[in-house]
Amino acid sequence: MAAGGGHGIGEMFAKAEWGAAMSLVHANEFIALGGMVIGCDDGDGTDDRAQGRDLTGIGTLKGAPFSKADYEELFKCMYELFQLGRRGGMIALEEHVMNPEASSLFCQIS
Repeated sequence: MAAGGGHGIGEMFAKAEWGAAMSLVHANEFIALGGMVIGCDDGDGTDDRAQGRDLTGIGTLKGAPFSKADYEELFKCMYELFQLGRRGGMIALEEHVMNPEASSLFCQIS
């Protein structure tokens, strides 16, 4: 509904006699962005900084907690699973997925 309303407002701005510069204003984008900002509030009424929550996003800049060896191990396991599924079908995968502790395939993973 907000997108439809924004589209109507955008057409109103585009049809006005304000020239080409106003055709660059897309009201529907402002409506959508405003809805996203309002939606990001968790709604509990507390100050997030007072609770010690990290609002800077710096956690995303620290890098992945996984090493290259971790990813290689994951891809090797996925390769083995895909090969097993290709050769034996879903029935061959079932015993490994249903009981991973006893699986010879998952025991190889450290």
